[in-house]
Amino acid sequence: MRLMSLRHLPASSPVAYFDSLEELDRYQFHSRSSVPLPLRYNPRTGHEGTELLVCHDYKGGYKETPHKLDYTFSWFHFCKTFVYFSHHRVTIPPAGWITAAHRQGTQILGTLIFEHADAEPDCLRLLVGKLPTSPSSAPKTQTLPISPHYARKLAELAKERGFDGYLLNFECPLRGGVEQTRALATWITLLRKELRRQVGDWAQVVWYDSVVFNGQLAWQDRLNAFNLPFFLASGSIFTNYTWRNTYPALTSNYFPTLNTKDKKLEDIYVGVDIWGRGSHGNGGFGAYKALHHITNPTFTTSLTSTDHKNGGLSVAIFGQAWTYESIQDSSNFTWEGWFEYDRLLWTGLQHHENTSLVVLPEMIWKRGESDCSDQHAEWRAFKDYVDVQPPPKVDDLKLHTTFSPGVGKAWFVQGQSVYSKEWTEIGHQTSLGNLVWPSPNATWESGCGSITPKVELGDAWNGGSSLRLLIAGQHGNEEESVFRSLRIPIQSCVISGTRWYEYVLVYKLPSPPDDVEIDVSLSISSDSKAEVEVKTGEGNEDALGNGWARLCVQFHLDGNGGEFEAKLGLNISILSVSETPSLAEVALLVGQMNVYPLPGTRPTPMILWADYDASTKEVIFEVATSVPPLPLLHRLPNASEEIEPAWPTLLEDAIPELLYANIYLQLHENKEEKVWVGTTSYGERSFSLSVDGSNGKKQIWVQGVTDTGAVLDWERCAHGSL
Repeated sequence: MRLMSLRHLPASSPVAYFDSLEELDRYQFHSRSSVPLPLRYNPRTGHEGTELLVCHDYKGGYKETPHKLDYTFSWFHFCKTFVYFSHHRVTIPPAGWITAAHRQGTQILGTLIFEHADAEPDCLRLLVGKLPTSPSSAPKTQTLPISPHYARKLAELAKERGFDGYLLNFECPLRGGVEQTRALATWITLLRKELRRQVGDWAQVVWYDSVVFNGQLAWQDRLNAFNLPFFLASGSIFTNYTWRNTYPALTSNYFPTLNTKDKKLEDIYVGVDIWGRGSHGNGGFGAYKALHHITNPTFTTSLTSTDHKNGGLSVAIFGQAWTYESIQDSSNFTWEGWFEYDRLLWTGLQHHENTSLVVLPEMIWKRGESDCSDQHAEWRAFKDYVDVQPPPKVDDLKLHTTFSPGVGKAWFVQGQSVYSKEWTEIGHQTSLGNLVWPSPNATWESGCGSITPKVELGDAWNGGSSLRLLIAGQHGNEEESVFRSLRIPIQSCVISGTRWYEYVLVYKLPSPPDDVEIDVSLSISSDSKAEVEVKTGEGNEDALGNGWARLCVQFHLDGNGGEFEAKLGLNISILSVSETPSLAEVALLVGQMNVYPLPGTRPTPMILWADYDASTKEVIFEVATSVPPLPLLHRLPNASEEIEPAWPTLLEDAIPELLYANIYLQLHENKEEKVWVGTTSYGERSFSLSVDGSNGKKQIWVQGVTDTGAVLDWERCAHGSL
């Protein structure tokens, strides 16, 4: 999906789902070059303890409306796995959702589902494979034959579209009994093998707790002997969500008795339905009660949030869009109000909020279930039960964020608004700052106060939003009123102790008080013992336009090699120059943050050419790279045994990529005025656009935005005639 001011979807949009295996057989796979791949998955660094899976069952059918503010999911930094779910036979995650998840290190799965009696023939076809169209003989066998056909097809589909595996949901009985279920477990093993071969070692298969070993549809709500064969064949299990409060303990005690070496307790995801529907705590803001039992299955007293995160079982949240769907039809609904509601469920109360905002649903007890209210008397946000996880290593994926939830009320290019209507495009989503919600854990060197983060849709550097930080002082002595100094962590990342990195941040002070002087600098810290070495980078600029400024440093964590988690943020000093010092609030906008390795040689990207294909109504373009010229006095080798290369070796991660391209129209009569018409998505080299022949000749301009956050100068962009 692209963001467009004039929406024109290409006629050849990729198929989004299949309603039968026969439809899948008819599908013609495309070459890699004809289907733009979303951002490739890069694994996070190792994490131990409770994991989180989120299953996105959204009633709107996942058809985001491009010209209004719609639902998006902003909490990928809590998730190991995101399942794109629907009730079609095979559901394919859209490219934008894949890119958004992968950008933060979350795996994203499609869905293979069989529901109701009319799905039973496909359950059998899945195992025996595609049937011949002409008379054919088959060898005799005493058990059901198992074909790898659909395992190959489904793996090929995941490879073609760039997602990471499947949730398997068999919600209809398997009439063949043990013979069919045993064959199914074997087929799951084939699917895992094909996914690893075609997609990668990280590929996942998750079994949903549904049919049991004898083919009956019987949700167990836990792991036990009845669904064990499917768990062992799959990578993990997602249990049904109607469990009793003793079931997590039963599961955690059952697992160590199994004779399995390739499974961990964290591979068992215990289901929680945010809509309630029999889920412990009755969904909504009561879902924390279920999370308590999952992460503390053997305890009978309330524990600290740190203890919660150390539990062994994992959590599977189903229907997280409840926050949106349950209020979207109200007369006073706003996107901003919904985001705060969603933020409250996931990250908790901000300093100025109280628990009256949290409305707990009535607790519904199952027959014979013991009262456990004393175990989870105090409401907690989801954040208290799962860890914040950094995105992939910067060496594998450069860190780039414009603090975008994937929606906007305008589109900005280098601080200038080029479009002023609402839009939704999940592929443009970036981290909102994984260390700032609900409030950052700031270090106050002098004075004290509070910091309130907010997604700002009214102003941005690139894209549609920025991160607003409202800094307020607290009354203290006169010295604290005069001077306040603090460090605000915003985003974590993982870096290598053997390399140097560049950290660039663009910020703005939208309306600083007249009697206050504010100094802003970049902050880098780590919980490890590694020492941070920092030197000033190139390109610091106080006046980028429209009040925006750029800060840049180069840094290195000296820890004798290894990998480290760094916390990136800001140092802020606030000095009152008034004769009567006040505690005026100070607002600061963070427009963009980038971190990337420093190569010896840095190539420069360009748009090599741009053209318009009238037959397909598409703008097409090519991206190229040029390396800087060799120094004038550079010495080239003149003897065959010299050991120095003729020029510095270019590191693979130094080669820049485009995040997207801004597309502009220009009338020949006015060469200075370019009208923005939209953007491409990640990986695309084309843009669908219908243009009428009136108003004279036109040109199309393509302006790239690189993975280091740089907008290409016009001299490195290209244009073509329409």
